[in-house]
Amino acid sequence: MSTAQNSPTSDGPSTNNDYGKISLLKQEIDTLQQQLQVAEQEISKLTGRIEELMRHSHHINVNESLKVTQNMRLNTMPNATKWLKPTNEKKIVIYGSQRCVGLAAAISRSRANTQYERYRVVAETKPNAPTREILVNCRNSELSPDDKLIILSGLPADYVPQLLEQLADMAAKKTSQCASVCTWTSALVRSHSALLLASLGSRASEHLTQLLAIFTHRRSHLCQLLNLKGHIARRTDGRWGRKLLAWRPRPRRRAEGRAPNRWTDDLAKVTGKQWMRVAEDRAK
Repeated sequence: MSTAQNSPTSDGPSTNNDYGKISLLKQEIDTLQQQLQVAEQEISKLTGRIEELMRHSHHINVNESLKVTQNMRLNTMPNATKWLKPTNEKKIVIYGSQRCVGLAAAISRSRANTQYERYRVVAETKPNAPTREILVNCRNSELSPDDKLIILSGLPADYVPQLLEQLADMAAKKTSQCASVCTWTSALVRSHSALLLASLGSRASEHLTQLLAIFTHRRSHLCQLLNLKGHIARRTDGRWGRKLLAWRPRPRRRAEGRAPNRWTDDLAKVTGKQWMRVAEDRAK
């Protein structure tokens, strides 16, 4: 009897201890769950931050790659501003509309049997470009005293003295030793003598050190006077209006009858929104 009566009393403390352990374990589980929730929140925050940093890094890499690409294009395909800054070598700058056709063809013909002084020729054209737009490029060009500037414009006879006056004013503002200027237009063959006399009496002769006003159909003669060194791809079709010259002279003289496959034309070489320079002579 005594043993049976004492057994419940002996199990009581053991049961209480188990309940206490279970409650402690539940509290630890609740604490761990709370910590897990906090850790998950931190993980989500860090994941979002990582994604944001990756997007930002990708944006920076894209911008850097674009800058590198632009710099490579600027180095391989120089724009008008970079081409026209003063250098130690002599250069000839040509601006005009489709009337660059005749000059380009004359350069190819006149170079066949003639050795010229070396010049770096830079030509830009814009189809149907008015004279005022051509003069804008002239004002933005930085020329050395030995450089030559050619303006191809189909002006009426009454506007030629005005054009010479504008060029003279431009020369006076930029430098006292301006580059020589040659204006050529096929529309002034009959009246070119009178226009030459009129230009000599204007302010153009006071500011331009070597003013050449030549109005003639003999474009090869014009090339000889300018000592042009350079040539443009010869074509038999009528696509001269969009062909431009960007050619650096090589030490040896060009052989006659240069094959057409030695030329390359790249329409992607754009110097501005509308002015383009697309033809160049390959080295080999």
